[in-house]
Amino acid sequence: MAVRFLHIADLHLGLRTTRFAPDVAGKLQEARFQALENVGKRASEKPTDFILVCGDLFDDNTVDRSTSERALRLLNSFACGVFVLPGNHDPLCAGSVWDRAPWKDIADDDNVRVLRERSPVSVADGVTLLPCPVRSKTSLSDPFDWIHTNDTQGIRIGVGHGSVMDRPQLPVDDHPIPESTPQDRGLDYVALGHWHGERRFADGCMAYPGTHEQMRFPDTDFVSGWESRSSVQLAEFNGDGFGNALRVEISAHGEKPVVESVPVGHFRWRDTAHEVMNADDFEQVFQNLAEAETPERTLLRVKLRGVLPIAKLAELDGIRSMLNRYVWSDVDQSGLTLTPTDADLSALESQGMSGKVLTRIQEELASEPPQDRRELLEHARLVLYRLNQETAQ
Repeated sequence: MAVRFLHIADLHLGLRTTRFAPDVAGKLQEARFQALENVGKRASEKPTDFILVCGDLFDDNTVDRSTSERALRLLNSFACGVFVLPGNHDPLCAGSVWDRAPWKDIADDDNVRVLRERSPVSVADGVTLLPCPVRSKTSLSDPFDWIHTNDTQGIRIGVGHGSVMDRPQLPVDDHPIPESTPQDRGLDYVALGHWHGERRFADGCMAYPGTHEQMRFPDTDFVSGWESRSSVQLAEFNGDGFGNALRVEISAHGEKPVVESVPVGHFRWRDTAHEVMNADDFEQVFQNLAEAETPERTLLRVKLRGVLPIAKLAELDGIRSMLNRYVWSDVDQSGLTLTPTDADLSALESQGMSGKVLTRIQEELASEPPQDRRELLEHARLVLYRLNQETAQ
């Protein structure tokens, strides 16, 4: 029997961010529910037997009652069953959200089931889940160590939350998972949570979907104010996921799973960098941003670098007003230098090697070169001046 399901993880409903104003922080919280609604819609678009939530449905166990109730109502509204695994942010421990209403009162015929035990769960004829619920923030033990290769028949799906130990510098107390887990435990697919970017291992037989809703700007040092609970802060835990679920289909035990990334995120976090060398460059950058699609669903960072006339620099306040169309925006102008005056260039001519290069540029410009050569030389002069200014800072 074939099985088809959606694999999501690390929803962090109720997360708190300190980097943003309260109104934006509220929108970020709401976006996580909107993205979860999108998961339900994706499950209805194609045949889907169930949905796996592989840990950290909630940001922590102190999540408020309204958030936990809303999450359960939403999951119960989905067209297929939902299996929820406690993760390291919402571990199954004394006083956890799972032992409070409404989660402790889930009925047998509800659409949602919390995977509380390390024991096989039959989800269909010939399909078994082997869950590894998290009971503490950290652990030195392999969460899959209880699973044996011959304890069930048919399609076997491991469900866990932790770090695949694919390199030495990973923390050893972060629920370590060997890369060879699918083979070692006789599992057709290992559905994981904890890492916030999509990653696949063992030829697609083990995977992280990443977060269902993006949590930060990727590949930057920008801090949103949210913190992971890993003992080491690495990129895997810091919210670089782009808002995806994984659609998984397994035709039979022993067959390679077919894994497809499915977009479900609500907001986009867009980080842009622009080199501006004149007023036209500057105006083009912000014309493009003004005409961009769905600013109401976009957080935007703009980093400017280059040289600019002082009159254009004065226009930045007006441009920031235009960017209010975005959910949130920030313009970093620290890389801009004002267009040099004649006095600035004269001062540069006396500065060592930079001065010698500038003198040669100035001499060639004075010889009235062809237009394309003149433009190249003027650009080189501005770049030389900007680099000199950056070095002096």
